[in-house]
Amino acid sequence: MFVVEREVFLALQRGDAEALALTCGRADCAELARALAEAAEAAKAKPARRQKKFPPELRELEVPEKAILSACLQYLAIRGVFAWRQNQGAMEQQNPHYRPGYGRKPTRKIRFAHVDGISDIIGTYKGRFLAIETKRVGKKPTDDQRGFLERIDKEGGIAIVAYSVDDVKNALDEVDKGLR
Repeated sequence: MFVVEREVFLALQRGDAEALALTCGRADCAELARALAEAAEAAKAKPARRQKKFPPELRELEVPEKAILSACLQYLAIRGVFAWRQNQGAMEQQNPHYRPGYGRKPTRKIRFAHVDGISDIIGTYKGRFLAIETKRVGKKPTDDQRGFLERIDKEGGIAIVAYSVDDVKNALDEVDKGLR
């Protein structure tokens, strides 16, 4: 797993383009920080969950789910939380044992997770199971994902839907204070 240095991560979180450029030593880091800061300000201007789509002028600033997931994993690593990316889905692979006329198929389907709706990030925090589902602003978890998170919550775990790293930080702070 790729983990950025603490200074880089904090500069990225603050949207501090100059500090990020100095720490990274690259101009494209500063451009990324500026774009993320503008996207964060735009997201704060309107409630994220009520917003169906970004306005056309902000669509290019929309943060992809992959970036949110990566930032959450980096934050968890910095905080010392034992967590990992849980791949789900399936792929087809060529069957090495395929021979025509022997009843085997030329490809086989390999499934990565055998639980429907499993969260993007799985781990433990202070002895409790942790499940984090990351979503882009304006998107909602599927029924299977909601069911998985409800089950984790019902069993005493920590279930989080994260639209940003702040959602994860706030939820873990609540756990630390005993509010969750």
